[in-house]
Amino acid sequence: EFQVAIMNQILLLVVVVLTFLIALKLFDKRAAWLAAGLTLAAEVLWKFSVSGQSTMLLLVIFLGLIWCLISVEQSGRAEPPLSRRLFTLAIVAGLLAGLGMLTRYSFGWVIIPVVVFLVLFGGTRRAGLAVAAFLAFALVVTPWIIRNLSVSGTLFGTAGSAWVEGT
Repeated sequence: EFQVAIMNQILLLVVVVLTFLIALKLFDKRAAWLAAGLTLAAEVLWKFSVSGQSTMLLLVIFLGLIWCLISVEQSGRAEPPLSRRLFTLAIVAGLLAGLGMLTRYSFGWVIIPVVVFLVLFGGTRRAGLAVAAFLAFALVVTPWIIRNLSVSGTLFGTAGSAWVEGT
């Protein structure tokens, strides 16, 4: 339990750093420091950091995904567009969405806005970027879904029956 709490504390610090970096990309240095300070002072994040749940890991994954999408948008506007960098970022975004889904199944829905974002802001290679992100996402989650099918006969194990609980 102690090691899990220490790991979550480290993940909280990673969340603060990622918040700073994202705010620095989008705004200025003062806004980045303010965002990082407010994140560090948020009581709910401190509660999650000692709870032992996977919430802090999912937050790190989500902020990494946001950083990738911001970088895609900025790289797509470069002249000439940086194709290799764009595809790498799109693949990383898909991988992060897949890792998030392995943490919480409902996070898998985030692949839809990721694909839409890539189609809208991906530049000249928008379709390829969207397909690359989706294929990376599928590459991560497909082995787990196949495992669930072989073990329980359902795509998401017993989590899929939670919506009918209490009926």
